[in-house]
Amino acid sequence: MDNHKQFFLRFTTLLIATTLVLISELLLSKILNLFLLPITTIMIVRTVQIFLMVFILKSNPNNLKLSGLSLQNFSQGYKTGLIWSATFGITVLTLYFSLNFIGINTLKYLLIKLPKNNLETILFFITAGLISPIAEELFFRGFIYTYFRKYNAFIAIIISTTFFALPHFQLNTFPVIPIIGGIVFALSFEYSKSLAAPIIIHISGNLTIFLLTLFITGPPL
Repeated sequence: MDNHKQFFLRFTTLLIATTLVLISELLLSKILNLFLLPITTIMIVRTVQIFLMVFILKSNPNNLKLSGLSLQNFSQGYKTGLIWSATFGITVLTLYFSLNFIGINTLKYLLIKLPKNNLETILFFITAGLISPIAEELFFRGFIYTYFRKYNAFIAIIISTTFFALPHFQLNTFPVIPIIGGIVFALSFEYSKSLAAPIIIHISGNLTIFLLTLFITGPPL
């Protein structure tokens, strides 16, 4: 397949995936929110997105390999995910204690707002801790990073991280953690050539933050 056809195929794949993700995010969410809890809606939408994106990638073996879903590099991605998760966790912990030692409180960048009852908290851990990281890595690294990687890794890292951080941006809070996370996820993907690496790091990071918040703020009523 020549470069022109490869470019067209990758662009078409990215366009289809983006369209389906946006439709499910906007239309399906509105429908489900009419009779379901918001966290349940997010769980269903993210699951649907995962199936749609995997289906798109599996329709072309070349896309499957480029996007890191091939079993060929799974072992490397799995090991990378575990090692990088531990390294990232130790680094953050060291930085936290170092900054607190000099009087800078960094907890405000780590703690999140958890649901106010046990059921929604459990659903939150499942959705935001397990399902959403898989869906997000499929889209931001499996599609966006893979598409822009044809220019070079640096451009792909910047663009995929920017798109990943934008939904986390709030007027009074700069998305420091998502930006750092996005860079780490992209670098681990580039290193291992497997989506297993950023998925494991993403899940580990999210669950760590959630458990830390639960430990500090206490369980819901």
